[in-house]
This record gives sequence, structure tokens and C-alpha cells, in this order.
Amino acid sequence: MGQQSLRAIMRCTSLPQQNNFLSGNSRLAGARTNTAAAPTSRHGSMVVRAAADVDAAKAVLDKAAAESDVRDFDPRAFRRSLNKTGRYTRNVTNDANSLALMEDHGVGYSTSGLVAQMREQGNEWKQGNVTVKLAEAYGFCWGVERAVQMAYEARKAYPNQRLHITNEIIHNPGVNQRLKEMDVQFIEGAEGEKDFSNVKQGDVVILPAFGASVQEMKLLNDREVQIVDTTCPWVSKVWNAVDNQARKGHTSIIHGKWAHEETIATASFAGKYLVVKDLKEAEYVCNYILNGGDRNEFLTKFGENAMSVGLDPELDLDQVGMANQTTMLKGETEAIGKLLEKTMMTKYGPAELNNHFMVMDTICDATQERQDAVYDMTAKQDVPEEKLDMMLVVGGFNSSNTSHLQEIGEMKGIPSFWVDSAARVDVAANKITHKLAHGELVETACWLPEGPLTIGVTSGASTPDKAVEDVLDRVFKIKDPCFSSLNPRTSYIKMSAARASVKLQAGNSSSALGGARVRSIRPRPSRLAVVRPQAVAATTKQGPIILNGQILHSIEPHRLEIVNGMSDFAAEHVVPLLKPVDKCWQPQDFLPDPESPDFLDAVHELRERSNNLPDDYFITLIGDMITEEALPTYMAMLNTLDGVRDETGASPTPWGQWTRAWVAEENRHGDLMNKYCWLTGRVNMRAVEVTIQNLIGSGMDPKTENNPYLGFVYTSFQERATKISHGNTARQAIEYGDDVLGKICGAIASDESRHEIAYTRIVDELFVRDTEGAVLAFADMMRKQIVMPAHLMDDMEHGAKNPGRNLFEDFSEVAEKLEVYNAEDYVSIMEHLIDRWEISSRNVSGEAAEAQEYLMKLPQRIRKLAERAGARKAKAPKKEVAFSWIFDKKLVI
Repeated sequence: MGQQSLRAIMRCTSLPQQNNFLSGNSRLAGARTNTAAAPTSRHGSMVVRAAADVDAAKAVLDKAAAESDVRDFDPRAFRRSLNKTGRYTRNVTNDANSLALMEDHGVGYSTSGLVAQMREQGNEWKQGNVTVKLAEAYGFCWGVERAVQMAYEARKAYPNQRLHITNEIIHNPGVNQRLKEMDVQFIEGAEGEKDFSNVKQGDVVILPAFGASVQEMKLLNDREVQIVDTTCPWVSKVWNAVDNQARKGHTSIIHGKWAHEETIATASFAGKYLVVKDLKEAEYVCNYILNGGDRNEFLTKFGENAMSVGLDPELDLDQVGMANQTTMLKGETEAIGKLLEKTMMTKYGPAELNNHFMVMDTICDATQERQDAVYDMTAKQDVPEEKLDMMLVVGGFNSSNTSHLQEIGEMKGIPSFWVDSAARVDVAANKITHKLAHGELVETACWLPEGPLTIGVTSGASTPDKAVEDVLDRVFKIKDPCFSSLNPRTSYIKMSAARASVKLQAGNSSSALGGARVRSIRPRPSRLAVVRPQAVAATTKQGPIILNGQILHSIEPHRLEIVNGMSDFAAEHVVPLLKPVDKCWQPQDFLPDPESPDFLDAVHELRERSNNLPDDYFITLIGDMITEEALPTYMAMLNTLDGVRDETGASPTPWGQWTRAWVAEENRHGDLMNKYCWLTGRVNMRAVEVTIQNLIGSGMDPKTENNPYLGFVYTSFQERATKISHGNTARQAIEYGDDVLGKICGAIASDESRHEIAYTRIVDELFVRDTEGAVLAFADMMRKQIVMPAHLMDDMEHGAKNPGRNLFEDFSEVAEKLEVYNAEDYVSIMEHLIDRWEISSRNVSGEAAEAQEYLMKLPQRIRKLAERAGARKAKAPKKEVAFSWIFDKKLVI
């Protein structure tokens, strides 16, 4: 993809840069000179053209000219206005088929390959005399995975429409090639030109993870296309930062590469700006601020590509703000920020610093974590057992964040090899073609020496796990010519089914079936000392029992025996998903430290950030927190399940260990959110604690009937639902500017994802051992409907203040309005589980076949009901509802 220039984009689309035209520096002049011809503006290897659609281009120009005349264009307001067009989306749908296709294509998070197995073995793997150490943080970040998922979902959602993408979705050649194979057209032209002429009304256009300039968004909106915006929320946060700086008259100093897609987009949301690529350029700028200099030399040094039109260093550097390309080296960004702060303090004094310097933490968590992980992995080169012989860095050659991972290895003096795919590794010749941090592509012969070898491995934020697995396959083959791949891309369900098939046809042997060896999933050593009893005592052999109208102990005796026989399975495949306590985050990691002398200042900063959060967002956050705080009811529910309960409260069985440790991990969630809400000062904590106490006291009956089949189906569904909800609150917190809250909700969502894997694995195994029973249980649970754990919440005030209304229902309405969790999410979870448990292909009969048919039709049925309900709600009059949680403030529902 050719490099592009914001200047070229602006001239073509004739959209003025935010505040330049406010001061008379309009960029329209060049574009207006020939509106009768196709406007074309070349910069380097990039051209934005509309030559094939002169009338449409002229309409864009005329409209932009009119906007320039009234001089009121607001990029932030424009972007928000896109939501009202009905042709803009920025949310994932969690479509099960799209997720399955990502897994098949190897463009996501590995669930069964070598990298997945390494994660579950302490991020280390030994193969012959090769030891591989995987960085603690590596590969796909949340924003990248989200972008790829949205692109796949767009292809599924618009099967008959033309799909375009304005640039590479991410900097990974394999992922981009997959999209091309799915007939997603990349907007480019001859010789790397960027050509929008083929984009027509009604087409679908994907904006990549790096974002797109506001000028491109404006052009696409005017063409009336469907926009699928996959921009990472961390990038959007930087846009908000430079927009705030522009509104206060500050020039944005952007640490980045002026030709990088993200920096181009960020600059389009800025007012006056200057892009500095490194600390050396920042030092030049700071010296100019303090001591002055040659204006022409300054302008020549940076050139028109790295600064806004009309930037005058004599006039425009008295007020500056700091921003960055999110993929730049963290330490250098911090150093530039401190240098700018010191410079402005020196020139204007401490009392005036806030009037002349603005800064907001816009360093991407994912970038920071991956860099920190490499520093940690290379920190003990003087310790023989910790020393790395070499580093292997996997990621696209045009990936900025990957280049910095390579840079760290080189700075540490460790032989480091950066490859973008396994094709760079020549197995037969023991040769590798790799890139250096400064950009040179080199070839190294005999790169893998003989004898024992310890390799540190990391990958860029745009690199799927499959790419790492493929490279390691070739490494192992060089070291051992007899090696055959350890990297099957087989799903856990299919592996379990294969294992069961072998057992059925060859007893308990794992040997040949028809002459072919079948590999079962590799047993992982437990991180806890697991005691495996010969059997778990059955609670009942007679069920079901009816007590006060409730069904209890409904599991049939033969199915209870199946569950009793799953103890070894739980030890090998469930318990290892727990994290050692010393590896877990704790609430204090995210909150102000009361022992710090800066504690009160940190609390003040937290409150400043939280002031940007709207009241309705707080309602969803509090509702999620209350749900987490009701943990005792969930533990009680799990300990009622026959065959897996913790009989003594300290049982050494795998089931007992899992339940207690799972509860301990989950306990941090409500604790952290509770403390955060209290510190903001915006939450009525007494009303919240009353709600929590009432909820725990009311208990919960999800209709699981002490039946582990039903209980584990229910919990599989719930863990995925909470992951989605916390993930959405994390994204919105970042967009509102509270990155710490984004980290909090993101950490909780990550835990829920791991717990979801555990519970769905249990049901996976039930399908292997008792297909009909598992199908019946799944259908039974869905017929009863999944009852949300907090449906009995009561603050003892809501009904009186809002006659006829229910607190849980009103909280759910707010969550649905904010797209934190809604009916579509419910359906998408159902579709995901139907796909994961392969319901459509199950060979069942009788009652189970009826249940199978019911499950296959259910998602569409619920979706139609939800659409009708939504239509009714849209017509219903809105009402103001007071919430005690936020001091009786009223929201319109």
C-alpha cells in the first residue's frame, strides 16, 4: 500500500483542516482552481482521485466550499453525527459464523495450537534441545482483534454488496490477503495510488484499525455508503486529545511517523500540528522554543508533510500539547512529553505551565505491555538459566509497533530476527531473511546453531498466533529434520471427539485407529496440587425431587456417573486455566495508593477523568458491579450441582479446587469496581450497598435443578455475556477519556473470557461423552431462558420513586440503549454456542432430535421477537426515571 499524505487528502476532498481555516489558512484554494475537471493531487506515491466520478467530486467540493465560507466545521461533531445517519456502525456483533471462519483462517487468537499450549504451560515450550520462551504479552491486541472481527462480520452481514477498505485492516500481510480472498476491495489504484472513484452509493466501506482521516470520512459520508468503523478506541482517544488541544489554541506535537496511516488520521483531527519522529527532533523543537532560530531552516527541516499548513514556529509554539502515534516506543514518547513540559516550564514558569502545555496519557496499553514484556524477558541476560540466545520477532514489516519490539532486542545486544511470515525461514538451507529495526532487509545463513538453544519469542499487535506457530514449526524442523508439526489447527471439540472415537474403538488405548495415530489434546500439568479420587460420591440416585414447586436433583443416575467420571478431565483441562495468585492482578494495581504522598492528587485525577462519564454510563457500570458483587449466590449455585460440588468446603478434588479458586478470581471484580465507584464521588454507595445486600439475600434460582449439565450450560452462557458487557464498558470508558477505567473493565473482561473457556470446555466434554444428554440440557436451559444473575436487585426505593417500574428492567434498558448488552448480544451468544457445540451436525434421534431442531430455529425466532419489541419501544413515550445509585438523577428511558 503506498504512503499517503494528509495534505493530498485535504486538497482532494476539499475539507479544511480543523482550525486552520478558522484563522484563514483554508486548504480549499488549490482544490477550487478546477472544479470542472477531476481533482487530483499527488504526494509521493499516493494520489486521492475521483476522476471517474466528476459530478460527485464537484458536489463534494461545492459542499466543502460552502462549509469553508461559514467556517464552522467541527471534526468531532461530524464524527458523532455519523451515528445518526443509519449508515454507520462501530460495534462487533459476535457473529458465531464469522468467529469460526477467523479460527479456520488462522487470523485470531489461538485456542488449540502451539501458542495456546504454551500459554497454559507458563509461556514456555521445550522441543528437543530447543527451549522457547513466549513473552508475557504478545500478538493480537484487543483493538486489532476487534477490527479483524468487524471486517469478517461485515462480509457476512453484507453478502451481496461491494465491500471496500480504505487501507490495510492491520499491518499483517496474511490477514490482508484473507480479506482480499473474501472479495474485500482495497481502495488503491495504479502505482500505489489511492482511488475513491470506484466507491458508489450503497457500497460498504471498512475503516481500518488505524482509523481514517476526517476528510476521508466526509467524502464517504457524502457518497452515502455504509461505513463500518473498526478504528481502535485507543486511536480515537488520541483524536480526542488533539481536538481538545485545538479547541484551546494549542499546537499539537505528535510523536509519530508522518506517513503512517494513524498519524495522518490524528493530524486531521488536530488544529495546528507538528509531527516529530524521535527525541532528537523534539530536542530541536524545544531548543527553538527556548532560544529561537532560523525560521526557514525549521520549515525546511520538517517539511510540509510533517506540519499543518501555515504553521509558523515564531508564533505557533507558545502553546503546545503532546500526543502520539499509539505504536511508538513508550519510553521515547514519555521522554518527549517530559522534555516539552520542562521546556514550557522553563520559558513561562510553573504558575503558567497549564496555560502553555497540555498532555494526556495516550500511550496504548497493548503497545506498552508488549514492549514491557520484551524488556522483562531480556532483563536477566547475566543469569545463565534466564539468558536468551536469540530473539524471534514476528510481525508485518510495515508494522510500527513490531519494529520497536525488534529495536529493544537489538538495543540489548541479543541476536534478533524479525520476520513477517514463515516463508522467510528456509528450512533446507538453515537460512533466514529478516528485517532490522531501522528497515534494512538482510539474509543470514546458518542462523540456528547446533546444540541447545533458548529463543525468546514475541509478536506485534497485528500478528495472529498462527503466524508465530508457523515460524516455530520451521525452527523445530531445522533443529530436528525428523520433526513433524505440533501445530494442528483443530478445535477443542473435534480433538475431544477424536479422542472419544479412539476410546470407543480401541478401549482406552490412544494408539492407532485404522493405522493412523490420533493425537488427543496434550495434558497440561496443573498449577495446583490436584487429588484425583476414584469417584465422587453421588448426591442422589433417585431424582428428580419436587420441593415447594421447584425441581431438584433432576440428573438421571447414568448421567451422574458420567459426571463422576470427569474428575481427571477437570484436572487436566479445567484447573490449568486458573492463574497462580502471584500472576493475578489485584484491585490496588489500578487505584490510587493510599501510602503514596501523591494519593490525594491521584484521587483528584481519577475524579477529573470520571467527570467525563455520562450518568447513563454510570448506571451500566454500577449494574455490572452489583452483578459481580453478588458472587456468594453464584458459588452457592455451583455447590448445589450434583457430582461436582465441594462437599466439605475444602475438598481436594479438581472440582472443589476449581470452584474455590474461580470464586477467588471473580471476587476481585466487584471489589475493584466498588472501590472505583466510591472514589469517583458520583455514586451513592449506600444505595448501592443496600442493593447488593438485598440481592445476595434474595439468592438466585436459574432453574438448573442441581443438574451439572444444566448448570454448566448456564454458566457458559453467563461468562460470555459478562465478557461482552465488560468489554463494551471498557471500550466506552476509553472513548470518554478514562483510560484507567478502560483498563479495569478490560482486565475483568479478560478474566471472564478465560473462565468462559473453562465452562464451555466442560460442556464440550459432555457432548463427547453423552451427546443426547448434552443436546437435551442445552435446549432445556434455553427454553427456560437464561435468567440474568442480578434480576432480583432491589434498592428499596426505585418502585416508590418510579411507580410501576422495576430496577433491573430499567438498568437493562439503559444498558441496551448504550449498546453495552442487548437482545442481539443474547442471540449472538446463543449462535456462538450452537456453532461451538456443533448442534446442526449432531447425530441424535427422538427427543434429542426435537431439541436439536428447536435450538437451530431459536436464534431467528428470538431475533424477530426482539425486533418487534424494539419497534414497540421506539413508539412508546419516553419517561424520566430516577436512580438512587446516582443520587436520584433522572434519565430518559
